[in-house]
Amino acid sequence: MRRREFIAALVGAATMPPAANAQQPRLATVAVLALGNPPPAPSGRRIKLRYATQAETRPPTFALFGNQLKQLPESYLRYLMNGLRKDFDLWGTPIRFSLRGGKNPYDRK
Repeated sequence: MRRREFIAALVGAATMPPAANAQQPRLATVAVLALGNPPPAPSGRRIKLRYATQAETRPPTFALFGNQLKQLPESYLRYLMNGLRKDFDLWGTPIRFSLRGGKNPYDRK
């Protein structure tokens, strides 16, 4: 059993058969890794990773969307990066993350 399927089974998420995973976007691994080990909560407020998408292919760049991403520790980004490298055999490939937060609807302009 692969790590992704094990974590998905723990949280009760459905997994697709291996043949279908080849067609699935790579961002699914980022979401599963985030579910398995959520980021730390600086100042008592939880960092929520909402979703991720692959923004570019050369080099692989992933856009992470959520709140308080400026406070996301570098160690957690390395955790996500190493998970992607392990699951998709990307050893030696530079992986970049683009952190994008939403607008605060209550912020006065």
